[in-house]
Amino acid sequence: MNCASNDCTPRQTASIFRVLDSVLADPFMAHVAGLSHPQPGTFAVDISEDQGSVIVRSNLPGFAKDQIDVQVHDGLLSIRATRNEEKSQTGERFLRRERRSGAVFRQVELPAEVVDSDAKAEFRDGVLTLRFPKTPKVQPRKLTID
Repeated sequence: MNCASNDCTPRQTASIFRVLDSVLADPFMAHVAGLSHPQPGTFAVDISEDQGSVIVRSNLPGFAKDQIDVQVHDGLLSIRATRNEEKSQTGERFLRRERRSGAVFRQVELPAEVVDSDAKAEFRDGVLTLRFPKTPKVQPRKLTID
């Protein structure tokens, strides 16, 4: 494949991007390059924080809120979304069928101690937003020396 003179065909260009994607998908390369690339069977998450909360957002298009399970245990957040296969319409003959049942799963460590019992979850337009209040920080206490 010679694309040195900028005369690559669309197929050659697509091949180059596939190779780059597979290299960057390697966990070692993602760590070295500082990139975040979810593995197959997972999904991307954004984690941010404000003054009092840790916020986690993830795209879960095609799922309903009752198909999503969220758990927090000792600062580890687990999100699982499971979709069951749809029943085909009577008399329908599929020419191509790619939408199947399956599950995606992701576990991430939360960057701060949170009060998981006060967490709020919202699922709107395919985006899951989780808001965890941070644990109140213990204020330093001055000790008197006897």
